[in-house]
Amino acid sequence: DVPGEQARKAQRAFYTPRQVVDFMCKEALRSYLKSQMPDDDQLDARLYQVIDAPEREFQDQDHNWRRDLKPYKEDLVTLLDTVRVIDPACGSGAFPIGMMQLLLKVYSRLEPRFDVHKTKLQIIERNLYGVDLEPMAVEISRLRAWLALVVDADADAKTVKPLPNLDFKFVCANSLLYLDNSSQLSLFEDHSLDLKLQEIREAFFSTQSLKQKAKLKLSYTNLVDEELTVFGETKRTSQLKSFRPFDSDAISSFFDPGEMFGVENFHIVVGNPPYVNIEKVSKLVKSEVSRYKTAYQKYDLYVLFYERALDLLCDGGVLSFITSNKFLTQNYGLLLRKELLQQRIISLVNFNVNIFESASVATCVVTLQKRHEVGNQIKFLEINSRDDAMN
Repeated sequence: DVPGEQARKAQRAFYTPRQVVDFMCKEALRSYLKSQMPDDDQLDARLYQVIDAPEREFQDQDHNWRRDLKPYKEDLVTLLDTVRVIDPACGSGAFPIGMMQLLLKVYSRLEPRFDVHKTKLQIIERNLYGVDLEPMAVEISRLRAWLALVVDADADAKTVKPLPNLDFKFVCANSLLYLDNSSQLSLFEDHSLDLKLQEIREAFFSTQSLKQKAKLKLSYTNLVDEELTVFGETKRTSQLKSFRPFDSDAISSFFDPGEMFGVENFHIVVGNPPYVNIEKVSKLVKSEVSRYKTAYQKYDLYVLFYERALDLLCDGGVLSFITSNKFLTQNYGLLLRKELLQQRIISLVNFNVNIFESASVATCVVTLQKRHEVGNQIKFLEINSRDDAMN
């Protein structure tokens, strides 16, 4: 095994089959768009046309369906342009890349005359975010996003827009750890450190000059490398300094979307969080568990990821996770089940068959909407064979 593969197996993090990734991305995007569009008796059919219909069926109906979609086009494009999607345990980027491909397909069905490269660039700049604890995984996610762009780049390099700043799109951090806001900074600490780091991040996003980027990287590094005063520093300052997006080996000791991405919340959270019993996680995570209300008995780490995901969502946002299904029946899932029932559960797919090639884990896919029209009419599906799961 390569080092990254060994690390993921040690953390009980498994690669999600492509068919399951596609299903979850479609389920999440469709649910979000439906909740944001003016409701009418044709909306489900229109969303099927742009999201679910096989390519051959869409091509067969091309003329008629494009006519049907015309009244919905402006609202749909506005939502697609602004949707923010995050995978808080992104691994090698399967879900962000899967969502990019889905968004690209929907754009193409709404507007056939579009620039593929320009649209991919826009999706990565505006829509996609990822976090993972493994530096190698984050590098692979960035590389996959980069490759997805350069494959469509114009042959004339002078006409190609510089690639987006992936250092601030896929970050290496522990998604379960919050930025500390309880400490009072001492007189000798830099009270504006977070603002200075944010300013550099914003300037880095807005410049296309390689020379200016190099200067900004140096300024950022100098700030986070600043030596301790004799009076030490607070936990918050130490955390801020641990976020080193330009250092491929650095793991941030917190995750905060405002500090790292410049956004406060997301419309869609999608992914496959790690399955690890709490007894096997780091002392650092255990020290923060008290803030999680779903932590109960000998729970699994993915329980906390559900709660963290809900916190990352805006009201009305959509969560789609694939996890072990033990929380549905085991005692440790009691408080998580109570929390999920406070949301609008859209669908629950229970796999009675192993879908991972590298592990034997019974799983389920839960898709829900955060505190939106609570009152559940759950779409429940049992999958009893691997062939059914892959179709």
